[in-house]
Amino acid sequence: MTLLRARAARRGTRAATSLRQRTGPRLHGPHARGVGVRILTGKLYGTYTPHGEGKFFFTMMAAFAELERDIIYERTMAGLKAARAQGKVGGRPTAMAPDKPAAPRARRVRGESPTQIARALGVSRASVYRHLGCDAQEA
Repeated sequence: MTLLRARAARRGTRAATSLRQRTGPRLHGPHARGVGVRILTGKLYGTYTPHGEGKFFFTMMAAFAELERDIIYERTMAGLKAARAQGKVGGRPTAMAPDKPAAPRARRVRGESPTQIARALGVSRASVYRHLGCDAQEA
């Protein structure tokens, strides 16, 4: 849910009242302002206005762009799935190695603050809190 929709839902109003308002200037604005396209080279050489065949041209180009975006998404998801099947893990490496959480717990038991533990281990305070869980709140 977007922020705009969330705010509208809280106030009990609609975020948009029509398709034109939802799509906004992305689709209707350039046509209303008379924006056209001039292709200088290639088989599609010519000027396309936002009327008649130009409007059809814009619609087709938008459809092709959406299709290409969907194909890229599908290929990306297939690649991520194949990588997971090979045992590869994506994303940023964790700040604390699997053997490090024992050290913060021991330091916390000795009474060190999460800030001191973070400085000593060379990680952020948020990482210490994340790995200690509710233990960090106890003092």
